Amino acid sequence: MEKPRNVIVRKLTKSEKKVLQRYTPNELAAQRLFLADQEAVQSIPTEAPGWVYNKTAADSFRCNTPPMDDKYWKDIGRRTNLITMNPGQVNFRYNSFGNKKKFEKIAFKRASKAFQEAKEAFLQDLSVYGDSYLFTEAFLYKLSAKRAFLAHQVLLESHAKYEVIFPHPDFIRSVHSYWKKSGVVAPRVSTGLLMTSVATQICEEVHLYGFWPFHSDRNNRRLTEHYYDNALPSDAHKISEEFKQLQRLFLVSAATQIYEEVHLYGFWPFHSDRNNTCLTEHYFDDTVPTKNHNVPDEFKIHNAGVLRLKTNACQRTQL
Repeated sequence: MEKPRNVIVRKLTKSEKKVLQRYTPNELAAQRLFLADQEAVQSIPTEAPGWVYNKTAADSFRCNTPPMDDKYWKDIGRRTNLITMNPGQVNFRYNSFGNKKKFEKIAFKRASKAFQEAKEAFLQDLSVYGDSYLFTEAFLYKLSAKRAFLAHQVLLESHAKYEVIFPHPDFIRSVHSYWKKSGVVAPRVSTGLLMTSVATQICEEVHLYGFWPFHSDRNNRRLTEHYYDNALPSDAHKISEEFKQLQRLFLVSAATQIYEEVHLYGFWPFHSDRNNTCLTEHYFDDTVPTKNHNVPDEFKIHNAGVLRLKTNACQRTQL
C-alpha cells in the first residue's frame, strides 16, 4: 500500500458543504457538528486521491490499536499498514485530551498538563505502527464525531505522519445491513468483521488472525480474549455469529480456489423433493441429523452461486 501524494487541503465552498450535508446522515447527529467545526472541515482533503495498492505486497491491518511490545512480535509480526481506533479510546485512554467526558465544544487547553500528557501518550502509542493509516468511525454518534476530530486535530498540530480515514456513513450502514441479512443480528458488527469486509474488497487474498471466539483451543489450552488482555467483547457484538459467517466465507473460498466447479450429492435438507415425493434423511436410512449441525444454513451456500447443487437423480457415469 502506497501513500497518496500531493493532497490539496483548502476551505470548502458552499456547494461542497451541501454535498457533505447530503451524505452525512442526520440520524447520527454528526452533520451539524461537522459543518460547524471549520477546523475539522478545512482539514478534510477535497481532492481524494484514493489508495494505490501493490498487488504483490502483503498489507497488514490491525484492529483497535493493539500493543506491539517486543514480547508479542514473534507471533504478531512488525508490519502495519492500517490501524483502527474506536473513538471511545480517545476518552478512556487519553482523557479526551483534557476535555470533560461529555464535552460540548471541541477545544484544547494546550498549556495544561492534562493535554500535554495525553498528547504525548497518544503520539507514543501510535509510533509503534510506523507510517500507517488511522481508521476511525467518526460518524457513529455525536460524541464519537467529537472524539475522532480531537484525535485528528492533535495529529495535524503535531505534524504527525499518520493519515486519518473517516469511513463514509453509507459504507458503514451497508456493511451492517449485509451482515445482518446474513445472520449477524446485533446492534453493530465488530471492528474485526468490518475490516474483514474492507479487506475482501481490496485484497486478492485475506488471512485472519485472532478471530477465534472460544476461550480454549483445539488442545483444550486456556486462551484469553485478546493476546494482550482478557477484556470481554461488547454486548453490541455477536462474536459467535460473526465466527459462523467467517467459517462460511472460508468454506466458499476454499471450494472456489481448489475447484472451478463443485457438485454436491445428498445435501438436500428437506424430507420431500420438488415433486413432493417423500424422502428419507439418507438414501440408506432415516437417521435425524445431530443438533451440533445447522443443515438448513449449510444448504444456503449454494445460493451464493459458488457451489452448484445437484438435485436430479445421481448418474453412475458422473461419479
